[in-house]
Amino acid sequence: ELERKAKMLVDGIVEVAKKHGHAISGDYAGGMFGWYFVDGPVKNFQEATKADGEKFGKWHRMMLERGVYLAPSMYRLVS
Repeated sequence: ELERKAKMLVDGIVEVAKKHGHAISGDYAGGMFGWYFVDGPVKNFQEATKADGEKFGKWHRMMLERGVYLAPSMYRLVS
């Protein structure tokens, strides 16, 4: 059940972001999930380093302002 909900969340955000022209990739495992602002998929650290860290920071701050607490680094997953 938890993995199904994580998949719905990740897929939904990826779909909306792509609809608005953002390069984004997301993944999940069980109840852990995260996103990278890069065309994906991201399967290792080397690929993750190609993501747009500035965009992630801006997105993270905007989410915090709305009361959504995510992992503070694009190299970590929310669990």
